[in-house]
Amino acid sequence: MATSPRKEVPMTQKNHQQGRDVILYNVYWDHNSPVAKATILPVDQREEVSGQELGSQYCKVVVNYVIKRDAILPRGIGDMTTMGQAQGRCITWPYKHLEVDKSTANAAMRP
Repeated sequence: MATSPRKEVPMTQKNHQQGRDVILYNVYWDHNSPVAKATILPVDQREEVSGQELGSQYCKVVVNYVIKRDAILPRGIGDMTTMGQAQGRCITWPYKHLEVDKSTANAAMRP
């Protein structure tokens, strides 16, 4: 089954995504494989996480639900290197490897 690649999110849209529930996709191998569900936290590109600035390509998320425990984090924090270790914690994730969770976005729009 072929799926289309996710498109880069413009910076103006990135600024409006805080608080959104998202699906995180594998960074290193099968890029269409979901590895976790998370919520985007407020973005400050100059903020440092584990000694590196977030920059415009990364956001900070809190991991709510892990799908693939052995997925490698793109920017590990200390001994935390896998998604299983990140459950309930804040990590950085590249915008190009996430998308808004449509199941929760649609539920939020219902009366």
